[in-house]
Amino acid sequence: MKAKQYTKTLSILLDILNRLYLGEKISTSIIEQNYEVTIRTAQRYINYLKESGFNLSKSGKFYSIDVVL
Repeated sequence: MKAKQYTKTLSILLDILNRLYLGEKISTSIIEQNYEVTIRTAQRYINYLKESGFNLSKSGKFYSIDVVL
């Protein structure tokens, strides 16, 4: 993957994390529409966050983050 693609992916992942930490619930459909990516890429973003150790919960179609203080 080229550096430009890494930068775009990292920027999107950070934005998704920021939205989750602000209490927003997010779905792969929302990711797909807001960031103009495919549904598969949106699913990958969720998987990247889970694999990185972020505690994501799913309720229906929506993901939220469980914040441990």
